[in-house]
Amino acid sequence: MLMATYDSFPSTRILLDCGATAHMFTNKQHFSIYVNSVNEFMTVGEHNYVPVAGQGSVHFNTVLPNGHLNITLHEVLHIPYLGVNLISLGILYH
Repeated sequence: MLMATYDSFPSTRILLDCGATAHMFTNKQHFSIYVNSVNEFMTVGEHNYVPVAGQGSVHFNTVLPNGHLNITLHEVLHIPYLGVNLISLGILYH
């Protein structure tokens, strides 16, 4: 796992996770496009089910050694009870 910082929300951590099956963010304010979910759950960790409040797109800017990169992630799950934001490296690869 690698950790990044969300520029617009400096106290929020983003982990790049090779085991995550979806991108997951905790705060609805991170979403630029958002659709509420009803009766949807996600399995995290060792068979723990957490409610999915919605899904949509998240846009953020990250700092690289040679400049900045604007990133937009689509089909991001909003999971309020998750302890940290996760970006799925497997989803990015595909």
